[in-house]
Amino acid sequence: MTSKISPLSKWAFITGFTFLILMTLLRLVFFEYFKNAGYSFATSSETFILGFRYDLRIAGAIVLPLLIVGNLHLTYTNKKLTLPGLLQIIGMALLGILIVFFLKNNKAGTATILFVIALFVIIFLWLFFKKNCNPFVNNTAKKIWKIYFLIITIMLAIFYAVDFQHFDYLHQRLNASVVNYTEDAKISLGMVWQTYPVVKLFVAIFIIVLIITWLINKWYKIIKASYASSGKYQPILSVILFLILSLGIWGKFSQFPLRWSDAFVFGDEFKSSVSLNPVQSFFSTIQFRHSGYDEKKVRQSYSLMANYLGVKRLDSTKLNYERTFTFGDSSTQKPNIILVICESFSAYKSSMWGNPLNTTPYFNELSKQGIFFDHCFTPAYGTARGVWATITGIPDIESSNTASRNPAAVDQHTIINDLTSYQKFYFLGGSTSWANIRGLLTNNIKDLKLYEEGSYKAKAI
Repeated sequence: MTSKISPLSKWAFITGFTFLILMTLLRLVFFEYFKNAGYSFATSSETFILGFRYDLRIAGAIVLPLLIVGNLHLTYTNKKLTLPGLLQIIGMALLGILIVFFLKNNKAGTATILFVIALFVIIFLWLFFKKNCNPFVNNTAKKIWKIYFLIITIMLAIFYAVDFQHFDYLHQRLNASVVNYTEDAKISLGMVWQTYPVVKLFVAIFIIVLIITWLINKWYKIIKASYASSGKYQPILSVILFLILSLGIWGKFSQFPLRWSDAFVFGDEFKSSVSLNPVQSFFSTIQFRHSGYDEKKVRQSYSLMANYLGVKRLDSTKLNYERTFTFGDSSTQKPNIILVICESFSAYKSSMWGNPLNTTPYFNELSKQGIFFDHCFTPAYGTARGVWATITGIPDIESSNTASRNPAAVDQHTIINDLTSYQKFYFLGGSTSWANIRGLLTNNIKDLKLYEEGSYKAKAI
């Protein structure tokens, strides 16, 4: 008897579905525990739909290695490696190179890149020595994959346990700043023991790990017992499953994948928090874990900055920078305000800042005939930094990446909200998922109507 779906694909699908159900249940628990009056499942259904898509990314990422690596096997004819085996080796090598290049382009740390390289070396050694990485064919592979899922389950349970307590204490989903506490581990562990229900958390983690591990092993035994010979459609169905998982990991039909900033479309902080997945939140903030400021240097420079900004009530203890301005109604007629952000428009290269080459004469004339804000500029390269400065009025000084990509910096004040009698529209030819600008816009500009790629009837150019 033959089977249309390979045992490996069945196990990958059912295991991924198990993790998906687990994360969905934990989101329901999170919602019920932390919700305030006025929130119900019926009024928050779109939150759970988006959360399901975030969970699908994580579940897909967990089982995709099984589907890729588990299908690796080497075959020989007269002690010579066959062409399919050679193609698998070349394919894995190319995949490793692509991942390393992707990590480098996204400014991943050296330790992360070395870890990925070491992981691929281990996979190649495993393949060359054991010839087959399929857990339904090779006993060593079976043990390795079961250990892999055990480690993943433990890590996932710990992530959610820490995330629950993190939100309970700080009202924020888990982020990578918690890693900073390991720098003084003794004090941090003492604080955790005194503050959190550590024993209850360990019991909860143990129960979750026990149940999920039992289910994964149970699915394996059931599938193994009903093992059938390969059908001619198995390779095609495996490819289809791979494509479905890849789409689930990407998260949406768009140029950009599903990102944390997509959770801020609700204009409701709690709904955004409910929809987020703590694993994605953590890894989205990993490069920003040292982001912050030097309070000692800020205090040393307080007088200089406060005087420059015109702060009236100086207070170096509380570091007060508050400035209050009162204006009368300057116009009985409210004109339309259209703000055009010109990408790659460098101030110092333009005519307005005295470039002797007179590079932008027409724009210069517009400036002379209108109102020219010569103190409004971005002190850095990069369009995302320019959008940040335009919306918030403050410079983007993140060193590791743009501030718009930092989930911890998503809450900002913008003067745009002071235009209370105006409707707000934002038009973009591309996608606001780029550089996570969506989070900055939708989370901070009240009642914003956003138009981007996919919003227009006209065809993309």
